[in-house]
Amino acid sequence: MISTWQHPPALPTAEANVAHVWAVNLDRIHAQALTETLSTTERERAAGLRVARDRARFVAARGSLRVILGKYAGCAPGELAFCYGEYGKPRLASPWDETELRFNVSHSAGLALIGVSLRREIGVDIEHCGRTVRRMKRIAKRFFLPREYEQLCALPHEEQRRAFFVFWTRKEAYLKATGTGLARASKHVDLGHWTLRHLDPGGGYVGAVAIAGKDMDIQGWVSETLVARSLSDRRGEGRGERGEGRGKAQDGRRKTEDGSLATSGVQLVTASSKAQKAQKARAGYNWRQPVQSHKRHERV
Repeated sequence: MISTWQHPPALPTAEANVAHVWAVNLDRIHAQALTETLSTTERERAAGLRVARDRARFVAARGSLRVILGKYAGCAPGELAFCYGEYGKPRLASPWDETELRFNVSHSAGLALIGVSLRREIGVDIEHCGRTVRRMKRIAKRFFLPREYEQLCALPHEEQRRAFFVFWTRKEAYLKATGTGLARASKHVDLGHWTLRHLDPGGGYVGAVAIAGKDMDIQGWVSETLVARSLSDRRGEGRGERGEGRGKAQDGRRKTEDGSLATSGVQLVTASSKAQKAQKARAGYNWRQPVQSHKRHERV
């Protein structure tokens, strides 16, 4: 069981035989500041959520995922692109697939888990034990192993809901790691080549992580400092760019032919940066080394 959550290094590095699980408190993150890191599709998905709190939590979860993966990959959060497998499991798209990073996300109420590993498939799941589950025993009988169902029914009534979520999150984490869903799941799964751990993030939540490979080292990290530092850095860069822009506008050296201020400089740098990274990826660049920047199952 993982119940200790530590502060991460400034530049986390993916390692062989080690998985990182990040706990993200979605209600402590300035979601509005993360909006600019999202893609157009992600912003549209957020806008489609009717409840303001749900929108803020979606942006916080998706933006935090981008910040965290960007730290591993050595790029800005907004540069990352995603693609999806046959059953909806997300992956990094080219050129970021060259990092060989694997990840998975789950969120419930105000808490999210983000699992990250190197080359090994990973799945995470989290549930808040305060959530009401209708026909709990009927669901358990359908999806749980007979011994799991018997253990659940043998518990005192007040302990059954938490036990249900413990069994449920383990099964979901494994299915998300394999890229399948409950509709295609079997009660009997082969865990011979998998590491499965219960996660206790506190606050009435239970979770689980599954990762391909036996006896994997799993570390629990909190994300607040990393995300806050990233947002602070971005605000600092924004102030610097605005100050530089004002200075250039004043001396008139950044004028276009029609006399308007040129605004494409940052975009050109970004496009050039992406092209350079894509070229490095094709040349076999070692993405696993941290790069200092110069400046469902669930569908995350």
